[in-house]
Amino acid sequence: LLKLTCPSGRKLLDISMEGSSSRAEPQAKKATCIVDQKAQLGEGPIWDSRRNRLLWIDVMGAKVFEFDPESGTNRTKDVSKHTAHVTTVVPCQNSTSMVILGTTEGFALYDLDAGTFEPHPSNPLHSLNAESLYAPGEPELGGETKARMNDGKCDPSGRLWCGSLVRDGKRDIVSNAAALYTLDRWSAKAEIVLTKISVSNGLAWHADTMFYTDSPTFGVDRMSFPKGALPADVAATRHQAFKVASNFPPVPDGCCLDSEGKIWVAHFGSGVVKRFDPASGEVLAVVEIPEEGGVQSTACAFGGPGLADLYVTTAREYQDDDSEYVKKHPKSGGLFRVSSDQLGGVTGAPVSHFAYDR
Repeated sequence: LLKLTCPSGRKLLDISMEGSSSRAEPQAKKATCIVDQKAQLGEGPIWDSRRNRLLWIDVMGAKVFEFDPESGTNRTKDVSKHTAHVTTVVPCQNSTSMVILGTTEGFALYDLDAGTFEPHPSNPLHSLNAESLYAPGEPELGGETKARMNDGKCDPSGRLWCGSLVRDGKRDIVSNAAALYTLDRWSAKAEIVLTKISVSNGLAWHADTMFYTDSPTFGVDRMSFPKGALPADVAATRHQAFKVASNFPPVPDGCCLDSEGKIWVAHFGSGVVKRFDPASGEVLAVVEIPEEGGVQSTACAFGGPGLADLYVTTAREYQDDDSEYVKKHPKSGGLFRVSSDQLGGVTGAPVSHFAYDR
């Protein structure tokens, strides 16, 4: 049994572990900090092809960012008056400014230009999950058990898949209390697909395969995803594709796919992103966050012209500005990038936008 603990010392989960084989890995490529944002929990990068900008978020600060690679500017949208958390952001179809957000209680539409915020009628989603121990209202400040949404992405049909996590009054993860939800389109009702999840994280699709991560399992799962399949039938095929680690640190966090069908996985706790062959689990490339960025690498996404650059978000979760962690890693919580010339011609796979049907 392992007491899974984040760099702040907070326990994530007690979990049994299997052994894993070690392989020689390629020499690491160095990422560069391009936005010193100091986000508490930088997350959710996704390329917005409508606006030619990278969207990303600060989960704990309830902020949405738009990074423009051409100008180098990083615009901030603060939605903390509407929700205590923003956990994912995905561009919407049939709009140049609308996005769908994961929030504390579920989903919301947000207009990047007008600033309008509209919660989904299905909220609070956690009430659909008998295991969630959901306590509505207050943000995650200790006391009662709290549920919130976490990572989310859209499948090729535009359906949003987004999971959750639950923490207790000491901010420790509650094992098997979270879930994975879907929303077919804005006019639909949200549905629960998987229960007994602990920390729902990375999602990606390639051909007839869906990839999914429940972080404390230390692996990336694979599901069969034939065209037109119902979410419940997809979830029934879930099995582990490969192991990312055998103990903490790290755990697998957010992920993305490249145009060759290989998967890039952020390793929370070790400050790296690794490219895996999902068929074999072989590590094909390694990206390293410099010391100044810390070890809380949270998610990754391809963006820029031709989806040729790799962006990586980082965090300083539960760390005060005067903490030893922040002193040692002053650019933690920043946005990092590996340029196309370092990636050897590898480019990203396009991502799907949400089925906004108004």
